[in-house]
Amino acid sequence: MLAGFAEAENAADAVIVGWSLGGHIALEAAPALPQAAGYVVFGTPPVASAAQMGEAFLPNPAMSVGFTAAVEPEQAQAYAASFTVPGSALALDKFTADIVRTDGEARAGLFASIGEGRFADEIAITSTLRKPLAILHGEGEQLVNLDYLQQLTIPSLWRGHVQLVPGAGHAPHQEVPAAFADLLEQFIADLN
Repeated sequence: MLAGFAEAENAADAVIVGWSLGGHIALEAAPALPQAAGYVVFGTPPVASAAQMGEAFLPNPAMSVGFTAAVEPEQAQAYAASFTVPGSALALDKFTADIVRTDGEARAGLFASIGEGRFADEIAITSTLRKPLAILHGEGEQLVNLDYLQQLTIPSLWRGHVQLVPGAGHAPHQEVPAAFADLLEQFIADLN
């Protein structure tokens, strides 16, 4: 769908940016987007199998909410809080509302699809990706395991390593938008 959208919008040569699940979508779409200028993902650890999820993600109990059909408001608040650095001043109302508003069947279906292995081998994709890939990671990330990211072999990794974003967790685009935009602009400038 992403590749079809990019083609329909005459944007097949765009920089593809994805956050969290959107980053996984961007990585899985990469083989169908050979003209893309590059890729930026954050909150997204590339994985090859469901078994790698335990390594790729930190053991945060709030994360289970992202795969649960029925979510209580308190659970949604805890999950939203896991998107930011601990003690963040960022208001979490919008995240919480989005979590509650999400169709529970979509969350449960995502969990089932992971268990059934219905996703691409993102390790294989990133290991052969010919376009630059920036992986951004909030220094206060509570969901994605930085140690896991740093041990991956990604030949096209921008600047040769994962880019840490100070003062941010899982959602640097919301917590520190100016710093996030600056990194994105640097990435785009390096493509030229």
